[in-house]
Amino acid sequence: MKRILLTWALVSILISSCSLQDSNQDIKLFEHNNIDVNLVKKLSGQYIKANQLKSLNAEYSETEVKGVELVIETSEGQNMLYKIRNQLRNSDNQVYFLEDSIGYAEDKLALVPSKDDLEYLKMIRPDGINHGLSADDVIEKYQTWNQQFGLKLNGAGRSWLEAEILKDPPDWQAFAQEVYQFCPNVIDQGVGSVEILAEEMMNHYSLHLWWD
Repeated sequence: MKRILLTWALVSILISSCSLQDSNQDIKLFEHNNIDVNLVKKLSGQYIKANQLKSLNAEYSETEVKGVELVIETSEGQNMLYKIRNQLRNSDNQVYFLEDSIGYAEDKLALVPSKDDLEYLKMIRPDGINHGLSADDVIEKYQTWNQQFGLKLNGAGRSWLEAEILKDPPDWQAFAQEVYQFCPNVIDQGVGSVEILAEEMMNHYSLHLWWD
């Protein structure tokens, strides 16, 4: 019995030691990226692990950018996005959806030291290069629509972005046609027609663009 108790005590010590080590590593990572280190404790248990956030630069070379990649349980990314955003309400930091693995692997969120959506887009640089669109083209179009209707960015990755539409466009049908011209996939590989796209955006106030 004493041996069993001793074994469990050693296991508990090892687990505590590993947790403390992981916590210290995350604190260093958050600090390196100018993110409030108090968030390590506040977000404890809500992510599997934290990594340095990386993106591709204009030359398509991988490079570090200011932020932390949070690996989330499979299919829990969307839930955790809103939960963590609520926790960051009074913080100078923001979290965005980075990768939705659609149930096949862990999801990923990006925690960054800024609430500026445009700054995040400039770091992640989503593009539609297979459709002749550079990251600058995508960001410029996002800025135009943001000025016209108001957008709130939920997330962006290598070749996609998603945002909430805050104001009604003057003409949803015309807006849907403009979206289709800029991102054909939303209809050709998505809803099937400009009319349905207009209805979907109007009902959900959501803009989702992707290129492959």
